[in-house]
Amino acid sequence: MLIPDSSREEHLKGNSDLFSELSILSKDKIIKKALPRIKIKVTSEVISSIITIIISIGFMLFYLSHKDIFDALFDPYDKDAPAVTSCDPGYFIPTNDKTECKKCSVNYCIKCSGNTRRNTCQQCHEMYAPVRDRFDRIKECVRSCEKGIDYKCVTCSGEQCGSCNQGYILFKGKCLDNFSIKGFYRTKEDNQSVILINKPYAKYIKELIVDGESAKASLSVTFPKKGEHIVLMILNDNELESGERMFYNVPNLFSIEFSTQFRTDNMKTMKEMFKDCTMLETLDITNFNTKKVTDLSYMFQNCVALESVVVDYFDTTNVKDISYMFANCSKLISVSISYFKPQNVIDMSGLFYGCSGLELIDLENFKTEKVEYMSYMFAGCSSLPSIDVSYMKTNNAKDMSYMFYNCSKLNKLNLNVFDTKNVNNMEGMFEGCSNLPAIDLKHFDTKNVKNMNRMFYRCPKLERIDISNFEEIKGDPKFSKSGIFDNNSSKKGNMKVNEKFYDCVKENIPSKWKIEFNKNNSNNDKKNN
Repeated sequence: MLIPDSSREEHLKGNSDLFSELSILSKDKIIKKALPRIKIKVTSEVISSIITIIISIGFMLFYLSHKDIFDALFDPYDKDAPAVTSCDPGYFIPTNDKTECKKCSVNYCIKCSGNTRRNTCQQCHEMYAPVRDRFDRIKECVRSCEKGIDYKCVTCSGEQCGSCNQGYILFKGKCLDNFSIKGFYRTKEDNQSVILINKPYAKYIKELIVDGESAKASLSVTFPKKGEHIVLMILNDNELESGERMFYNVPNLFSIEFSTQFRTDNMKTMKEMFKDCTMLETLDITNFNTKKVTDLSYMFQNCVALESVVVDYFDTTNVKDISYMFANCSKLISVSISYFKPQNVIDMSGLFYGCSGLELIDLENFKTEKVEYMSYMFAGCSSLPSIDVSYMKTNNAKDMSYMFYNCSKLNKLNLNVFDTKNVNNMEGMFEGCSNLPAIDLKHFDTKNVKNMNRMFYRCPKLERIDISNFEEIKGDPKFSKSGIFDNNSSKKGNMKVNEKFYDCVKENIPSKWKIEFNKNNSNNDKKNN
């Protein structure tokens, strides 16, 4: 029977026999009986202490690993201090304390997010890749490639690069930046020899990389298999003074790119640079510096497969000639010239000649103050329903012959801003504008014009014309013979005209046209006889 400690003494006093028995027990027996109880008590205390220590260590480790969170939660700060608006890369602004920048918890982190719950890396420095945890958070930023491979390598596999930074090309596991030109060529037969570049520039080729294999410098290459091929050209002189006819009539070239190594800073001419590249579909010339270029004429002429060109970043400060620059680019759907400012150009004849696929041209920022030659400028743009030339200044223009020749879809044209006081040639200016119903040219100053032959030939829908300020043309026998109309002109219509000018052209005006004379010359209306 177990006896409570509080009543043990009284119980022993009342039971002398039991007390006597206990008093004679040997010390050894007492120790042996007490020892088990002592062992149990000591073991429990040790276990309790160990558990306490483990918990303390765990809490300390948790605190150290989440120190920024606890600092953000419990650190006091001056609420009256000014707020921080931005931080250096690798630092962030806590949401509960915007008075200072906190360091990101991840090395090589350049963008962080921080709040009362966590602060994590959102983006790693260039050349470092994110390692994510199971919650898709970036827990570490590590180099994506070893330094020993290539410092412009983005992804690696063993000792080779898997991909390269922009501006670099992957070749045999290395990232190259010394190539100048990357050309894409298409062959239709096996063992076909292909010209890579025109002869005058062959001397600048230092090395070729043909379909991933090194090759000796050469003007042409023979491809063993038909198909598409990539050729990297490494030049020994990347600062050429001329690009004239560089790829002229290279028929197998269907795409081309120029790296930053290809310098055009000293080029003075790019005339006919890609002329007659009939297979050329795309090209990247965004690295071209045209500050010293004076001649861009015929640059893309007859590139019949080219669908788009971006040249609005061209510096045309010194350019004088852009004539026939896009001539016969029949598949050209769009040409970006919104910031193309040819403020010193003198000749833009045939600029869009034969661009039959063009449906829109933005000339808002087109600077034409010094232009003298505009003949055939839009000739053959048969898909253009209208052309906004309201921003063009023509005060120095001398030649407008065939300017809108064969613009067969053109149904609207406002030329009220045209200053023609210096123009001497308007031959065939609107010939072939077969959908144009009316045209107002009363603002035209024609005192210097010597040729208006065929001006309105093949305009069957043109029924309203105002040429009331046109002046008499003297001493031009060709004009009196050819006239401004032909048999394909509209059979009836209305014309406002100067009486003296009428005398020059009356033989060519269709018989059923109603003629209204300029009031400054006559008040009479009459039917053509």
